[in-house]
Amino acid sequence: MITLASADDVYAVLPDRYQLRCEVPAGRPPRFAAAGTRAVAFASPVLTDWVMAFGEPGEAAALLVSVIAAMPVPPRGFTLPRDAHRLLPPDPAIRWLDHWDFMWTASPPPRLPAEDRVDWLGEADHDAIDALLDTANPSRTKSPRDGWARRWAGLRDGSGALVAVGAVGATRGGQPHLASIGTRPDTRGQGLGAAVTAFLTRPALASDGVCTLRMYADNAVARRLYHRLGYRTDGELTSGGFVVPG
Repeated sequence: MITLASADDVYAVLPDRYQLRCEVPAGRPPRFAAAGTRAVAFASPVLTDWVMAFGEPGEAAALLVSVIAAMPVPPRGFTLPRDAHRLLPPDPAIRWLDHWDFMWTASPPPRLPAEDRVDWLGEADHDAIDALLDTANPSRTKSPRDGWARRWAGLRDGSGALVAVGAVGATRGGQPHLASIGTRPDTRGQGLGAAVTAFLTRPALASDGVCTLRMYADNAVARRLYHRLGYRTDGELTSGGFVVPG
C-alpha cells in the first residue's frame, strides 16, 4: 500500500476510470488516500464523513478498511465496487445499501424527434416539477428546492402539463451531471425521457466536453436508454451507511 498526496496521484492509479475525476476535484488533495496495484481508496475531499474505494473489489475493500482506521472520526458511509461490502469486517455494521451505476459520455446523442418539444424551466415550475417527480421518479435524489441543479428542463403535453423533466448540476469535481429525470407513467414509451436527457446533455458537452449521470442498478430500462444516447457505464457500485456510535 502507498500513500497518495494529490488528486493526480489518485487519477494515476486507475487512469481509465473517469469517475475518480468526478469525486476528487483537480488540485484538491485527497484525505487519507491509499493505493495498491489495482485499487485506490480515500476519504472524500468533499463529503467529510464518507470513504470511497475503486478498482479490484478485494483490494478496494482492504484499502477502505485501512483508510477508515487512519481517520480520527468514523465515517458515516462508504462507496465500493458492486457487492464488495461483503468483504468488509462486521464492525462497523452496515445499516443500509444502495446499488448504482455511474455513467458518462463525451459524444453528442442522436437527435430525437421529441427533443424539439423540450424547453428550460424556471422557478415558477418548481411545484409542478416536484409533483411530477412524486409520481414519475419517487426515489429521485434531487429536487428544485434543494438548490443543487443549475437548470431544469421539461416537456409538456397539449394541455401545458409537464410530462417529463430532468435537471443538470455538477459532480463533486465540477463536471456536468444529470439527475432526477422522470416521465409521467401514462406517457412512457414515447421517448420523452430520452428527449429530456439528450436536451440536457448537448449544452453540457458544448461547455465542458463531458456529461455524467448515475442510476439505480435495478433500472434496466433507464440503462438501455442511456446507452442508446451514448453514455458508457464507468462503474458498478454499492454505497452504504454505517451504524456510527452516538
